Amino acid sequence: MLFDKHPAAAVIGVDASAAQTRRQLAWRLDSAIETAIELSSRLPKLHHLIVVLDNHALPSRLVLRCADQAAHRIHEQVAREHGDYVVVTFLAVTDAVDPTMLAERLHDRIVQAPASDVATALSWDEVEHGSIAQAAINDYL
Repeated sequence: MLFDKHPAAAVIGVDASAAQTRRQLAWRLDSAIETAIELSSRLPKLHHLIVVLDNHALPSRLVLRCADQAAHRIHEQVAREHGDYVVVTFLAVTDAVDPTMLAERLHDRIVQAPASDVATALSWDEVEHGSIAQAAINDYL
């Protein structure tokens, strides 16, 4: 069940449009990390955490590298502090994304059984024509 007293998934939105430098992006990602850790302590059944990075102005390669590091930090910190296993996915999107398709991709990821792709960062281009799970596995390999 997706909407109960103890959700198994959470989606965090991060507006990265004002980040003009790597450091400014890192500040926004640090805030997302803090929110994620807080959610994991409040939601004991949390198994999926998705962070949607919107409107990034920096090069995609840099954004994805920083987001991947943040995803791993969240996964490792939740495991260390709470002993929980949470799949962390960062998805970098732009205004051109179809909201219905985005919702479908997020839903598919949320209902997916936890797998080996425990921490990943992807661009919309990587998931536009397929699932987040498949793109994450491709990225993992």
